[in-house]
Amino acid sequence: MLNIATEAFIIYEKRHIYANTILWMEGDWNYTRIHTVDNTTLMSSYTLKWYQQQLPGFWRIRKDAMVNAAHVVSIKRMASDPKKLRLTLSSGVQIMVARRRQFQLRHNWGQHTGRFRFEREMHDVS
Repeated sequence: MLNIATEAFIIYEKRHIYANTILWMEGDWNYTRIHTVDNTTLMSSYTLKWYQQQLPGFWRIRKDAMVNAAHVVSIKRMASDPKKLRLTLSSGVQIMVARRRQFQLRHNWGQHTGRFRFEREMHDVS
């Protein structure tokens, strides 16, 4: 298991990628798209499940997506449907959270920030 706190790296083909430079990962069958802080998208032949076991600082938010907890800026309930959550990363990327992952995400967010409630988005009044 890799330690994200010590900038542990993962191997991507013949290159090293520091775990703290990964924003989020997107599963695509038996491959994983890795989105990094420098707006690079890499393809890996490892599955999302494999990365989930290797990277403890990452949260699974959907069946096909996992985010780096260190890059999560906010999690908000949508104004249009309060049952839906939208997660915002440090790059500004917004990702919807699966309903079945919300309970675990609330726990993870609480451990990470000390806040166990999510803010609600404001309606646009224009």
